[in-house]
Amino acid sequence: MKNSIFRFKKFSVEQSEDAMKVGTDGVLIGAWADTDKSEAFLDVGTGTGLIAMMLAQRGAEKIYAIDINESSVDIAKKNVRNSPWADRITVGNIRFQEFNIKEDVKVDHIVSNPPFFVNSLKSGNSNKDMARHTDTLSFKDFFQSASNILSDNGRISVILPYVEAGIFINTGSEYNFYVTRITDIKPTPNKSVKRVLIEFCRHQDSKIVKNCIVVESNGRHSYSDEYKELTRDFYLAF
Repeated sequence: MKNSIFRFKKFSVEQSEDAMKVGTDGVLIGAWADTDKSEAFLDVGTGTGLIAMMLAQRGAEKIYAIDINESSVDIAKKNVRNSPWADRITVGNIRFQEFNIKEDVKVDHIVSNPPFFVNSLKSGNSNKDMARHTDTLSFKDFFQSASNILSDNGRISVILPYVEAGIFINTGSEYNFYVTRITDIKPTPNKSVKRVLIEFCRHQDSKIVKNCIVVESNGRHSYSDEYKELTRDFYLAF
């Protein structure tokens, strides 16, 4: 199996050809999720361990990182061992739906770049399909599982495509999860919103904090100030 290395300022990510590679979505949610006032985090669908290590770099003290793909878990464990935060991150090969039963823990913040394709054409790569299609973790399963393990004042942070974000929000309301913060992500100033960062909590708040980030402001690889500000602690180029 051929591997490649993606280097950040304070850690590196080894990634295999047949699993999900480091991408903008993972970096965005890892940099955007609020790490204040939370002691225990759960990274659902950790893949290479990217999000878990970003949370640790930002000060998270206890992180559970889980994935149902054995090869991804092997890579995540290796990446975590080689990071400065091996003592803070526990990587496990387990389904989200079974995590609270086997681990019997409560977490304060669930952070995820979750599967979002519903009844869509698959690529034929079983590992990538597992990571991106909701066959193994539906939106309802996600919130039901979150209900079982999230502390009373806990939060959920996810990144999703624009259309699926609306469906995810509606599903969350069925389980009494309320939106507290939304950031729309536009690839360029003239393009429509492609991704949405969403934070939920268990208690309804009349005020939702909203904003928008443009990734590239003046052409290819000409990144906006707000995108660089969000990710500058991680990318070598910033």
